[in-house]
Amino acid sequence: MGLAESTARSQAGGLADGTTQWLSNSWSELQPSGKAKRRRRHQGSSASLAELAQQPARLKNLVAPGGPPIVVALLDSGIDTDHHQSLSNSLWNNSKESADGIDNSKNGMIDDITGWNFVGNNPWANDDEGHGTMMASIITRQAPMVRLMNLKVMDANGTANMRYISAAIDYAVENDADVINLSLGARSSDASVTRAIEKALEAGVIVVAASGNNGGKKSLFPANVPGVWSAGATDRKGNIKEWSNGGQGKGPQHVLIHGTKLKALKMGGGNGHTTGTSAAAAHLSGLFANLLYLQQNQR
Repeated sequence: MGLAESTARSQAGGLADGTTQWLSNSWSELQPSGKAKRRRRHQGSSASLAELAQQPARLKNLVAPGGPPIVVALLDSGIDTDHHQSLSNSLWNNSKESADGIDNSKNGMIDDITGWNFVGNNPWANDDEGHGTMMASIITRQAPMVRLMNLKVMDANGTANMRYISAAIDYAVENDADVINLSLGARSSDASVTRAIEKALEAGVIVVAASGNNGGKKSLFPANVPGVWSAGATDRKGNIKEWSNGGQGKGPQHVLIHGTKLKALKMGGGNGHTTGTSAAAAHLSGLFANLLYLQQNQR
């Protein structure tokens, strides 16, 4: 599909049936790069994703009373919280703001309590396309302890302006997100988005992006930015899908993970399934959130 230089699009495929599967890699193998200046990051852990897959109930027993939640910034089409209470319950809360019509945090955004709608320039980041709701549900399905920072950068057509993406990344970093999920991609790069990602990586934030669905050898932008985790898609048996971009040149930063027929919640209510490297990226973001959560509670 042709894309203008100033926009990116979601990397979701068609809807289908199926179940999820966990990737088997150690934390040391998946440890992100970056200077790790943040409050808790990347100290290393003996935990593995395979262990979490075998014993998912372990996470419920690892809650540190009063411990900070893992925050995943979802840059997407918004989240349908009106029809999905579980997603509403998983929203991040901005402790710097109150619903009083005042810009308490002095960031130019009034009442940005759970995130921001960069498309409409308002605090109501509702989903009007469906993609964001599916990605949110994949992340929370893998990591039920997360809090989702809802940052709407896509319009009702599934297109995101690069200005919105770079501003949303900056917002996520300023508000201490642990993981940034970018289930979107473009054929052309953008300097402002690259700079925002570089700042996020320097701050120790994990950045995950969809590799792309056009079967190319290389990941799309921004999955091709150094330091970003590029998510390619496999089926539930681990077979690489022919439409999944290959991440050539990414080395260990390109991860193949289940991204077909994943269970997901639908905009407007109900359940469905989705396929694509967008889903793979959301899956990977959820696993990173699990590892960070397990890590902070093992200390």
